[in-house]
Amino acid sequence: MAFGAGFSRLYRIGVSELAVISLLTFIPSGAVAALMLYLLYGTRGVAFSGGSIPFVLLKFLIIDLLIVLVSTYLPLKRMSESTPTELLTAQDNSNLASSPRRSFDMGKRSFPVGYEIAGMKRFRKYFIRLVATAVSFTVIFLCGMYIARMVGDAYGNDTYEYLITAVSPANTVDEEELGIIIDEINDDTELSAQIKYLYWNDETKATAKYAHALMPDSSVIDRRYAYSIRGLGNDRYGYLDGGFPLTTDYYKFAAFDENLISTIEENSIYSVEGDLSSVLSDPDKIIISENIRSIPAFDFKVGDRIVIATPGEFMKEPDESVIRSGSRRTVLEKLLKDSYFDYKVYTVGAIVDYAGNDDCIMIGMSADEYRKATGKVALHRELRVYMDENAYDTADFTEIRTKLASAVSLYDYSVSETYNVIRSHISADENHYGLIIFMSVAVMLVSPMVWFFSQSRFIRRRDSELYILSSLGATRKRLRRIFVTEGLVLACLSSITTLALGFVADLLIYFLCATFVPSLGSTGGVVFRFYMPPEALIVCLITAFACGFLSAWLPGVFASRMRGASRKDDL
Repeated sequence: MAFGAGFSRLYRIGVSELAVISLLTFIPSGAVAALMLYLLYGTRGVAFSGGSIPFVLLKFLIIDLLIVLVSTYLPLKRMSESTPTELLTAQDNSNLASSPRRSFDMGKRSFPVGYEIAGMKRFRKYFIRLVATAVSFTVIFLCGMYIARMVGDAYGNDTYEYLITAVSPANTVDEEELGIIIDEINDDTELSAQIKYLYWNDETKATAKYAHALMPDSSVIDRRYAYSIRGLGNDRYGYLDGGFPLTTDYYKFAAFDENLISTIEENSIYSVEGDLSSVLSDPDKIIISENIRSIPAFDFKVGDRIVIATPGEFMKEPDESVIRSGSRRTVLEKLLKDSYFDYKVYTVGAIVDYAGNDDCIMIGMSADEYRKATGKVALHRELRVYMDENAYDTADFTEIRTKLASAVSLYDYSVSETYNVIRSHISADENHYGLIIFMSVAVMLVSPMVWFFSQSRFIRRRDSELYILSSLGATRKRLRRIFVTEGLVLACLSSITTLALGFVADLLIYFLCATFVPSLGSTGGVVFRFYMPPEALIVCLITAFACGFLSAWLPGVFASRMRGASRKDDL
């Protein structure tokens, strides 16, 4: 630049150099990629096709060239706009002096600990970039392990293979008739051995019946789903002062009977706190869930009381304009002001971890209470048939479907197949779980390379500083303590940063999977939970601490040994 080179010449030089470096890494990177593919798929008998290799190589070269062109543009553009004499100005890279105004005062700082900490403060931009860059790879590993665990949970989630649906809603079965169907299936030992369980439910959303519930403050976590009733209507029955100041319609009614409860308990379909059977023996007991799309929205305890309001003697439906506004609070406010409701106090008998992607909680009750609350008789319009995992490879699905159709032939039901078993086998063969883990480990291995490459270059730039310190009497032992100090500071900073960034990243993934993705209707009944995988977190913290310390200490040991070789350690 001092002799007239402009951006065009600098750009050609930069692109050429980076392209050569990138092409030189092609052979080892290709070998590593082939090894990874073999370990993931080759060992499981999946054959490799060589016909697509030329296309893959061409695609790699095109993408690589685009990366080179983009990555060199901005840095060289900034450099070309700098004054050449500024680029040629000598820089003092030591920690001894940054300028006459901010020179290091040996009389006020201890050596070598205070000296090195002051130097790290001076080069804080470099250390911040180093920690952020290196730690990001360990955080990606942590996120990958969290996602892999989510994928594993999704694989382990029960999916139904057959759907038995009432052809006509008027001809659905009651509890007694359902028992006859189940007995007929159980009498066929071969069929019952291949079926894990049958699950059915009768549900009605509160909004469909203009119902709402009142609850205490302590039961609500997320105020987006509950509103204060103060100012909403006249509070005719004194529930505001009676300890139920909040109302919600973010729930659905569900009917429970003896067969359904035994199915849930025998197959551990949900985690349960309390007694599910209490709703059958006590009409004032309910079963309730707390999560909306896997996010805790409410916090109930067994024994808590809530008030359920159902349409009373006079109901005035909101105007179309109010309904079209899309504001549930506005609709509820209009109902409370213009209508009368029947209120009943219920006690929480059991709390369940209900389906993961629902946009409301569930309030379960006996069939009689369900009829009173919704005006609908609990009839089994849909039954889902879950297959036993051990029967996947040997079951004759056509025969199973025929037997199921025979069992419900008297009740005007149709049997359809979902092909979830085939999808499950395809997902297992694709080995997404193993691939995510493998790629996460591969990404984390980049972190040590970033640490040691950056620190080696940085310490090499401190040659003149180490010469000066050695000339002033610093021993090898003291020179090493410089890098021990730097290593400990970096180790602590990288560990704390890993923990903080890992928590934030996992939390973002959790909210994405638990809130946004379910809103697209693509996760089924998977219940996502937020946590940081403990084994992966320990690996990340150990890696961050070790790399932060060793990347400063090891290069520093070699450098101090060379600079202090002519001096004695006892000085």
